[in-house]
Amino acid sequence: MDEIKLIKYEHGQLQRVRNAIAITNKLLQTNSKLEEAIDTEKNANYYFDQGREKSYSKKFVEAILDYDKAIHIDPNYSFAFEKRGLAKSDLGDYEGAILDYNKSIETGGVPPFYWVYILRGIAEINLGRLEEAIIDFNKATEIEPDHPHPYNHRGYVKEKLGKIKEAKLDYEKAIELDPSYKDAKENLLRLKSKI
Repeated sequence: MDEIKLIKYEHGQLQRVRNAIAITNKLLQTNSKLEEAIDTEKNANYYFDQGREKSYSKKFVEAILDYDKAIHIDPNYSFAFEKRGLAKSDLGDYEGAILDYNKSIETGGVPPFYWVYILRGIAEINLGRLEEAIIDFNKATEIEPDHPHPYNHRGYVKEKLGKIKEAKLDYEKAIELDPSYKDAKENLLRLKSKI
């Protein structure tokens, strides 16, 4: 049974890589026409808003193209980098997402700045980079110690690494900060069933 799960997992990973390559190719083809496509009457916020609307409609490739336009107009638009990274992550392009999250952090981040570290940590989890994910969740807790999400995500990674006691503490901290946090409660319950 475990072998079947592994095969399905590997098939899913290959499909995500194929999707990321196809997206990258499409973006490269369209990116050369980017300057032609930008309406000089519109500003970066216009294209950012268009990208966000398309992201909400799950039109991620189109959203990425609009975020590209916003970034072309304003190369320091950190929120556009963050949102483009999120769209790439939704398409399974975790490497591309991490590059955008890095750029968002480099250009100054956005309030709440800690959220970019959470997003990058989640992308790292998807790539199997668990230690790097923990570093990002640690940074998020430093920036925003009263936010439950980085504790919950860090607990999940620690659980994956077999650090059960540390994972339990993180889940409990997340619940302490937000007693209604369903994901953390479910994670803690699952963890307790393993002990």
